[in-house]
Amino acid sequence: MLPGGAALLASSDFATCYQRLGREVDGFVNIYCWAHIRRYFIRAGAAHVFLKAWADAWVALIAELFIAHRAWGMAAPGSTKEARAFIEVSAVVA
Repeated sequence: MLPGGAALLASSDFATCYQRLGREVDGFVNIYCWAHIRRYFIRAGAAHVFLKAWADAWVALIAELFIAHRAWGMAAPGSTKEARAFIEVSAVVA
């Protein structure tokens, strides 16, 4: 358990050390990184021709997420652009 019952959200890849921490330490939560996840889709599509279209669709969806997230991060806090970008990010991950 983390001190004081605190939670720690860790943006990580699938390295076994992070997986183990997530299993064994109360309060440690893995938030797997989309850039790392994207690599697995690319590899799956390259290795298995029957998965290529499925993998490519996921890679395209992740690209949309990156674009929407960047727009959200660049928008002024409280602006219409920020609200619109938040909606776009939410729509991609829904």
